[in-house]
Amino acid sequence: MAEESSVLTMDSISAVLQQEYGLEACKAEKLSIGTANCFCVFTAEKKLFLKEFPKRFQAETVEREALLLDYLVKNGYPTLPLCKTRSGSHHAMYADRVITLQPWGEGITYADGVMPKPLLLQSATLLARLHGVLQGYPLPRDMDTEWITAFSAVEHIGKYDTLLGLISPDEPHAERMTADLTYKRGLAVVAAEWSGKFDGLAYGASHGDYSSQQLL
Repeated sequence: MAEESSVLTMDSISAVLQQEYGLEACKAEKLSIGTANCFCVFTAEKKLFLKEFPKRFQAETVEREALLLDYLVKNGYPTLPLCKTRSGSHHAMYADRVITLQPWGEGITYADGVMPKPLLLQSATLLARLHGVLQGYPLPRDMDTEWITAFSAVEHIGKYDTLLGLISPDEPHAERMTADLTYKRGLAVVAAEWSGKFDGLAYGASHGDYSSQQLL
């Protein structure tokens, strides 16, 4: 579901495509997917995917994604690059909203737990290829050294000890709660030993989130 109501109409979509991309839009259909406002746009020759980002998104973020997509295409990874405007940018602006345009990609979205196993295996292979292609590509890091080393086993153990002390013997689920908190208390000790080994493991996406059903 979109975060915001769309500021686009058929007339404004036609104007953006004409002015920014030199294309004539014949029809546009609103899609009920994602947190952005997404449209399937038809011209006389092709079908396109138009995305209107929420106001909080900056053009620089989208341009960074565009460079990444171009890099993947150049290195033989299957993805759909963003269309360039007449000025050479990968985005247009309308009413303070970032607008992007891509070739349309047909596909099926599967709910959690129902993705056919052969496709799941293919997605794992593509994910491995993606990691290989992106080796050496400068990506923003979500979990840096400072974030990792800020973890304090003593602090977490203290929190669990406090919770354990609050469990009343008369609590119907006291035994189960005690076992659960004791187990998690033990994990805090193990995490302290391993935390430094995860530095650089996670990288930030340009926006949005990805799951096993979503492929670049």
